[in-house]
Amino acid sequence: MEYTPKNITSLGEDEVFVFGSNLAGKHAGGAARVARECFGAVMGQGEGMQGQSYAIPTMQGSIETIKPYVDRFIVFARNHPKLKFYVTPIGCGIAGFRPEQIAPLFDAAFDLKNVILPEKFAYVINHARQLASETAGMIFHTIPLKFFDEDLKKAEGMSVDEKNKFFYKLKKEGRYVIAHQSPEAAGNILNTDYKGHHKIAISRNGFAIAADKWLYSKEWSWGLEFNHEILSVIDTDKLKDDHLTTAYGNFAVLLSDGQIYYVWSEIKLEPLFPEKDFIAVESGCNGLVFGLRKDGTLSVAFEENNPVVAAEVRTWKHIIRISASSQHLVGLTAAGTVIIGGNKQYCEEATIWKNINKVYAFDVMPFVQSHNDQIFAIDEEGWLYVTGCPWNNARQYWRKLRAQYDVSDIVSNHDATLVRYTDGSYRLLTPHAMHNFEKDLDFIQRYEGFHFLAARGDTVVIVDKEGEFHIDVDKQECKWWE
Repeated sequence: MEYTPKNITSLGEDEVFVFGSNLAGKHAGGAARVARECFGAVMGQGEGMQGQSYAIPTMQGSIETIKPYVDRFIVFARNHPKLKFYVTPIGCGIAGFRPEQIAPLFDAAFDLKNVILPEKFAYVINHARQLASETAGMIFHTIPLKFFDEDLKKAEGMSVDEKNKFFYKLKKEGRYVIAHQSPEAAGNILNTDYKGHHKIAISRNGFAIAADKWLYSKEWSWGLEFNHEILSVIDTDKLKDDHLTTAYGNFAVLLSDGQIYYVWSEIKLEPLFPEKDFIAVESGCNGLVFGLRKDGTLSVAFEENNPVVAAEVRTWKHIIRISASSQHLVGLTAAGTVIIGGNKQYCEEATIWKNINKVYAFDVMPFVQSHNDQIFAIDEEGWLYVTGCPWNNARQYWRKLRAQYDVSDIVSNHDATLVRYTDGSYRLLTPHAMHNFEKDLDFIQRYEGFHFLAARGDTVVIVDKEGEFHIDVDKQECKWWE
């Protein structure tokens, strides 16, 4: 596919340079200056054909004000099939828009053979079309946001463009709450897996991931106190030791002093590793617990459960982020590439991804097939990458998720994926069934900025920002010792 060259200094006889301009036609800088100096753009003419150039106004306001001029250009190009139009990244320079905002305006030009688009424009349009075609039949839930009354009052009297910018800023700052209806209409904020266990949760201004296996037990010491802030709590895979035939109640806890503790179901607490320089902890690959150290190397506990993977990941270097599922450990290198430990049969594509900022490994529909692992990644520009899953239906599902951009974070719960975008909005994507949410929101919102949330059945557990445990059983908060 042909794309507009980044630097155009000459044109053929029937070729046209398409650039962004202002309505006054002051072609003083950027591509407009090139159009004036090289391709016949006329000072004082803000739109249309002039010499071997075509001006599209982009400086007059919002995206909505640019669209009519782009539409007129597309009609002009369609009516002049013998001319070849090279569209520059209009609006993405001085005007201050992003390619993801401008590119959709050129969707109708994407199929015109005589219109050549910038590579990023074509990329955005192609992925948007792919998303539209592949998500047919999927359910998209937009999570409703509620702004504060004082901010709504400030927005009164603003123009549409001013309001858009104002509320966009509020979303980025997290200055909102999740709006919810009555419990009967809203359902559960915590989505459940096929066994009815809660899997996905939304905190007031971010994410909290519920543990895969959580056992509400009075025998487990909910009131354990640590001398340092809790940074991460994960439950562990089923271990093979005779005295650990079930993993319910076994957790690895990363503290702010860099040490990882292991909490046993017998109310036994002990350091998992002697070092105190860990920045992340994960559990997966059939019983391993991984600790990521500040120097980019990994330590592994319970090696006997999967000695091959343990030996493999101990050789890794320059790792800055890890994520684990039942079959994989995924590492993000300082260079922005992805490295995979464990079964690589269905996810080798991830190793060629570049400029990655975040990586995730999730189990997908394990009740259908045990090897349905997905690997997600978000690159520097917020594009979402997905691969994995040998089972055909699950593979179709992850294909429907790609083409998402402006993504900040994701959470998956086997058969649904919650996507948070950079503007603070959320979408819950489900392949086949309605997932309810927000039932337990009132309890959750009492603890703004909490570190961890997990639930099973009617029990919801929160570790607040002070490191204290709080439990809600059947919509009634109780103390851990009750």
